[in-house]
Amino acid sequence: MKNLLHFVWLAPLAIAAAACGDDTADGTGGGSSGGGTTTSSASGTNTSAATSTGSTSSSDGGGTAEGGGGSGTGGSGTGGFVPGEPLEAPAEEWSWVDFPESRCINDTPTGIGVNLSASNDEDVVIFLMGGNACFNNLTCLITANTNGYDETKFEDEITLVEGSDLFNREESPISDWSWAYVPYCTGDVHAGDNAGVEVGGVERTFRGFRNMSDYLARLVPTFPNAKRVMLMGVSAGGLGATFNYDQVKRAFGDGVDVYLVDDSGPLMSEEYIPACLQGHFKEVWGLDNTLPAGCDACRAGETFTEEYFAYELEQFPDQRFAVISSTSDGTISSFLSFGDNECAGLNGAPGTYPAGKYEEGLIDMRDRIAANANFALFMPEDNRHVWVDDSEGLSTVVGDSPTLLDWIGQTINNDDAWQSWPAAE
Repeated sequence: MKNLLHFVWLAPLAIAAAACGDDTADGTGGGSSGGGTTTSSASGTNTSAATSTGSTSSSDGGGTAEGGGGSGTGGSGTGGFVPGEPLEAPAEEWSWVDFPESRCINDTPTGIGVNLSASNDEDVVIFLMGGNACFNNLTCLITANTNGYDETKFEDEITLVEGSDLFNREESPISDWSWAYVPYCTGDVHAGDNAGVEVGGVERTFRGFRNMSDYLARLVPTFPNAKRVMLMGVSAGGLGATFNYDQVKRAFGDGVDVYLVDDSGPLMSEEYIPACLQGHFKEVWGLDNTLPAGCDACRAGETFTEEYFAYELEQFPDQRFAVISSTSDGTISSFLSFGDNECAGLNGAPGTYPAGKYEEGLIDMRDRIAANANFALFMPEDNRHVWVDDSEGLSTVVGDSPTLLDWIGQTINNDDAWQSWPAAE
């Protein structure tokens, strides 16, 4: 991922609004029509059951029940999905799959990209892209892909992934895994379920969580022999990976380990993500429709970030949850500053996030969860936003830590040496 930053968060909000222009904020144009699929001539057959060489099939988009994923054991949101047809695509090259029932923020369909392993039918990466969040007039102006996301956009964007230190077929902890790429066009950190909402003077469709349900309905049957899934995202996609963890884990079932790797989307507590801002996210994106049905604390008031993460750790005590964040992420802290003074400036310009407060929030998160051996935080001293997008980020160390790339490898290989860097005192 030589440089995904342009697609992830265009810039700290204090300067980004003036620079926007790639995507329109009126919700028109550019979306996928729902027709057509990528055809590839490359040879090679994926070894997962019921997949074969040939053109990518869109089928019926997977068909979901109203709400979150699940496997009949108590899914997220309002119920489990109905399994669809396995995906068919050539091995070890990127293919686009249309999902006609999915929706971007402008109410047009989208899809996902897949790159299936030729030799390994047990390990899968689901990668969620970032690109800002739409929750007020200003943020919606700079949210990525508000005019939709189709195969053409995928073909332009996926070139940034090919040949990266992480997503390559030579030397990487996931070199022989199958990869699924979830683009970002919903504006709701992949977590929403709320249609017909007016934000920034435009009617929006927030359906990121239900889109994931559609994708899972076909990804799960594609990998019937799956043993490990790395659910990974950057920025808004890091938040999305966290908020979709429950439905992804339940969809793949008890016999599959699902590893969360959240790059630059930490769920800090109310002291650091103000309650008024959390409540606004809930209302705009319809998060009460997607937070786990069993998490009563998630719905008890405005706050849900700390409550949700605690719930996931309790529900899945044998699964690993990895978070990556700089000590003073300039982009995320700009967004959190909308919570200043009880959200007094929520519909205006961002405020100023106090110096040192972001690091305090990360340390608070790390230390509260320090007793849980299945949580670890990788925290470089920096203001950088997103770390896994280039060789410089992936080669980062914190003190005597392994490189970030090797730390990710420790995560998914259940290495006993895996820990937070720096460690809790």
